[in-house]
Order: sequence, then C-alpha cells, then structure tokens
Amino acid sequence: MRSLLIFGLVACTGCATSYSYHLDVDDAQGRQRVTERAASAPVIVRVQGEAGVSARALSVRADSTTWIDAATGSERTVGTDQLRSITFPGRDGGVFKTAALGIGTGLVTGALTGFAAYEFPNGPIDSRSKAALAGAVGAGIVGGVVGGTVGMDRQHSDVFIVRRQAVVQD
Repeated sequence: MRSLLIFGLVACTGCATSYSYHLDVDDAQGRQRVTERAASAPVIVRVQGEAGVSARALSVRADSTTWIDAATGSERTVGTDQLRSITFPGRDGGVFKTAALGIGTGLVTGALTGFAAYEFPNGPIDSRSKAALAGAVGAGIVGGVVGGTVGMDRQHSDVFIVRRQAVVQD
C-alpha cells in the first residue's frame, strides 16, 4: 500500500509541469511558430508591469504584438519589447480523462482477449468467464497507467519567455 501511495505522489509531480523556451524577438521563424500556434490555442500574454491576460488571435511581429482580449473582445497592440512571456496553458482534465479512457479500452480489450484465448482449464482460471475477467483486470490496469501517463503530458504548459538578443559590437 505504501508503495502505491509513493507511486501516486511521484506520478502527480508531472501533472502540472511547464516547459520554458526563449523567444528571441529578432527570430522571424520563432515569432511565426508562436503566431501559428496561437491561431488555434488559448494563450496568456504577460506584458511588463501588468498581470497576465487571456488572449486569442495573437500575432507576434518584430516591432509590435497584437491580440484580442478573450474577456472583453477588444484588440490590443503593444511593442514586442514590452512582452514578458507568452504561455500556452495545458488542457484541463488530461490525466483523469485519458486514464479513464485507458481503463475502459483495457477492460474491453482484455475481456475479449481473455475470452478468445481460453483453451482449457488451467489453475484458478477454469472457465471462459474467469479468463475474460482476468484479461479485463490486467489490461485495465495497464490501460489506466498508460492513459494517465499520456494525460500528464497533455496538462503541461509551454511558456515562451520573450527577449531580445543582445548585440555585441566590437
């Protein structure tokens, strides 16, 4: 039981991770990747000296950045050099939703496989129904672990820290 609790705690540490990247405002390809991703995903924009704002339709250019405030619907433009970060939040319910999907898929697949694979009485498994139950339990556990692991990655946030590369002159 203690091992199961420790495993659960370790597994939950991955539930709310975030990955940080540096976005150089002089990098046209980097700005384009962020702009393309923001076209289909919610985003949180943080401007220096202000709280983060939920936004949509974000467009990052070398000199200015424009977005639509998700709460008010108004468009806002600031100098790109005023941006602190751009965050793509993770999707909600990832771990539990994908774990439940994994368990359900494992139960059905395991039961069908156990039922079809039964040939003759062997130890405690002396009927097709017991073979189906054993297959469902085994595959359901594996499906839950795999589904939960996949869901952890769905919940991570990507944070782009905006900066301008320092130009060194000789």
